[in-house]
Amino acid sequence: MNSFFFIPANKINNLEKIKNLNPENIIIDFEDSIKKSQQLKYFEEFIQIKNNKDYYVRVPIDKENLLLKKMVEINHEKIMLPKIESYKHFKNIFSLIDNKKIKLIILIENVTFLAELEKTLKKYKKNVEFVALGSHDFVKELGAKHTLQNIEYPRQKMLYAAQMFSVNAIDIASMELNDNTAFNNEVQDGFDKGYRYKFIIHPWQLTQLKSIVFYNEEEVNWAKTVIKEVNRVGGKEEFNAIKINNQIIEKPHIKKAYQILKANETK
Repeated sequence: MNSFFFIPANKINNLEKIKNLNPENIIIDFEDSIKKSQQLKYFEEFIQIKNNKDYYVRVPIDKENLLLKKMVEINHEKIMLPKIESYKHFKNIFSLIDNKKIKLIILIENVTFLAELEKTLKKYKKNVEFVALGSHDFVKELGAKHTLQNIEYPRQKMLYAAQMFSVNAIDIASMELNDNTAFNNEVQDGFDKGYRYKFIIHPWQLTQLKSIVFYNEEEVNWAKTVIKEVNRVGGKEEFNAIKINNQIIEKPHIKKAYQILKANETK
């Protein structure tokens, strides 16, 4: 599972240290980590970073949208948009972005925008690279407790909408920094649902994420057997249903077998 590691904008000096941990993606966070009065200060620090265009930036969305406009001015193409209230709100925010190459992460943090996500992706899927659930803000709006059970529906609905429009979905940020069993169970739950990206907020979490083995030895051997048979018959177009270990294997299983082997290669 690929990571999106948050670095607070006021901790940019830790960037090289975090990069040495090899997260797949880095998000510089200008929203939750700094005061509004500090935005321009840390923006100036950000633009001095070598290869800063490689990093996503989470910018605050408010009445002024100062940092969003600043990022657009320097043609920064990787932007994360939080606090979007609705399709109409997103449309208004997107009008500030005059860049066809923009790659957006949009954060779903309320019921209205979740309900209008499919409409949003249908129109803007060329520029929305990822969607993610801001689960803690989402349950706060509902007055609910943050549990996997309580966010099951929005987590699934967002994932299905993303799949419908070939947009990637990022699984929720965990606040767990100590209990490896709880963290691993949350990650595995997301993986089993179909998530292949995960928000990470601490080096401990990244270490844990990289240690998880998503498929056991039996599953890997099953995948190898399926692909061996595919190759033997001359490819998936020539593949007929066969019986392996008392299980009927059909063409849809081939994709699963390749996914297992690809995941296993990274370990």
